[in-house]
Amino acid sequence: MLASDNTAAAGFTVSTARAFDGLYSLAFPVTFSNAQRLFDMILYPCTLSNSANAQGKTLTFAYYLDGPALYPNSQESAAANVITASGGSVAVPLSVGSWVQVSVPLTDPSYAALEGIGYQLFMLPLGPPPGNVDLTWTGTLYLDDFKVQ
Repeated sequence: MLASDNTAAAGFTVSTARAFDGLYSLAFPVTFSNAQRLFDMILYPCTLSNSANAQGKTLTFAYYLDGPALYPNSQESAAANVITASGGSVAVPLSVGSWVQVSVPLTDPSYAALEGIGYQLFMLPLGPPPGNVDLTWTGTLYLDDFKVQ
């Protein structure tokens, strides 16, 4: 189950426009701006309020950001993270226009009772110097190939 609770995306579709593996991916139309800075999704491997033992396994998935290139300053103000069960985060490379494979070892003891794994994409689009004015970045975030193994 997926939950998107944010201001940068209002929903998602199952898409054939891009797929990392197979024919389909999840497509989230996103708009990032000064007022809409966060995309937040949670993957629940079981039904809500149930847990799974994922300790010692690895979470893998792929994402694709489709949209205009980011100015270098925007890349400094953008980050993708996988939120760990212990409350920490693992930085994920940020890229526009290509699939990025993500692999997160689930070594923390808290993964023995895993309920959900969060994925966040934070972006504050800035224009080029000297003004560095706030911009709006509109595109699509594709997510595919989630595995815990």
